[in-house]
Amino acid sequence: SDTAGDALVWSSSAESLTITGTNGQTALAVADGDVTVADSLTVSGGLVAPLQISANTNTTYTFVAGDAGKLVTSNNGSAQTLTVPPNSSVAFDVGTTITVIGIGAGKVTLAQGSGVTINSVDSEKAINGQHASVTLIKTATDTWQLIGALQA
Repeated sequence: SDTAGDALVWSSSAESLTITGTNGQTALAVADGDVTVADSLTVSGGLVAPLQISANTNTTYTFVAGDAGKLVTSNNGSAQTLTVPPNSSVAFDVGTTITVIGIGAGKVTLAQGSGVTINSVDSEKAINGQHASVTLIKTATDTWQLIGALQA
């Protein structure tokens, strides 16, 4: 259908639904089970979405695009280093969060990839013990804030 520039298009071959606003921009896209909202989304009545978990047991790990918005568990008896890659390698959106919890006995340290800046209280980058957690928040192209249970 099409009304005053608004359009709702269903493609059975692509199994997709696209809603276009009067400005010609896609307002909502549903493609094969994935939903993309271009503008803000207001939810009344609450949003129920379980936190997805990415389990890491390696002593070194570099975050990947699939870690965005997830809880990354870091489980190893030895020290672990988790690296935030530069935007040129993984283009996380500004505003992306990644939460990390150290569930193993090994010390977990966050590291800056080439050109990346991680800002934190007193420049600390290590998680303060087993079962403690931190959250990374991307605030600019290669700049992240690290908040939570940190130690030297």
